[in-house]
Amino acid sequence: MKKNWKKTLAAAGMGMVLMTVSPTSTTAFGAVDTQNLLTFVNDTMDDGSQVYYFEEVAVTLPADWQGKVAVQAQDTSVTFYHKASKEKWQENYGTVGGKLFSLSYSVNSDFTELPSYYYVGFGEESVMNYFLTFPTDVQGYMDDSSISEEYQQLFSEIDYVKDHVCMRHAEPTDEESSFDETKAGYDGTWTKVEDLFELYLPTEWDACQPDEEDIAGGVKYISVSEDKAYICMAMATEPDNEETRKEIEQELADNNMTMMDVLKEQINEQGFKLEKEAEINGIPCVFCSTDSLYGIVFIDQKDATQIDMVIFAGENRGNDQIVETVLRSVRWLLEE
Repeated sequence: MKKNWKKTLAAAGMGMVLMTVSPTSTTAFGAVDTQNLLTFVNDTMDDGSQVYYFEEVAVTLPADWQGKVAVQAQDTSVTFYHKASKEKWQENYGTVGGKLFSLSYSVNSDFTELPSYYYVGFGEESVMNYFLTFPTDVQGYMDDSSISEEYQQLFSEIDYVKDHVCMRHAEPTDEESSFDETKAGYDGTWTKVEDLFELYLPTEWDACQPDEEDIAGGVKYISVSEDKAYICMAMATEPDNEETRKEIEQELADNNMTMMDVLKEQINEQGFKLEKEAEINGIPCVFCSTDSLYGIVFIDQKDATQIDMVIFAGENRGNDQIVETVLRSVRWLLEE
């Protein structure tokens, strides 16, 4: 079975267009009450890490940061400082220093123009974008080597913060979400992908005809934004013939497995990273990525041996709110 499965997944990879795209967005939302968004409580986990629970976001700090961090909220941001550096900068120079990172929210996506940011997610209740920003200049207190070294040690672990920050509704491993087009953040149109499923795509995006190579790789539909910043491909792959289909079905039954079980098992072996699992509009999905691709994979509603995909080409697509919104719009076609 695995041999046939690998052949199927390899066929899917043939149709993936590897392109470099730049993040861009002009999403705008209506004003909401944001008074308590940055109010937090914190808790220490068994491993010593500290979790700061905000209204919609959870920020986790490494265990060795305990007692070395000061937290200060202002307007639409809350900043985490290296405590010793902050105190010395204030004491000796009367300025603010020691910044490690900030958690901020925004009603639009202007933050994508910042020199150093990390997109966290979209707040469904507040209708806000959450993101982290990081200093691009020297923040550690340099006049004291021990303080400077401690700052550098903390900042060297900033990837831990990126890896663990999440939206509160996304804390469980298995997410469930239902799409609400009124909160999409863009004017969209429900677009059918043959007789398989549909997506809520921005109205201004153009449909492109897949070429022969795309079609051979399972590409069913391509949508591209006017500035080519977003390239979305909807795909479906299935066994080459009926004999292979029956063989896969039999081996799944013999091993008491589903195609989703095999899918998750094989993703890493095929060069993808399994990011997370989620149930989107009732569809069990796996989020996966490579350096230049990000998307969801799921089993077809009508054919248990067919794999359906929605893939975005480009780097860092997993940190883009429009990409995340489009992926979370996938749904089966409504019965006519």
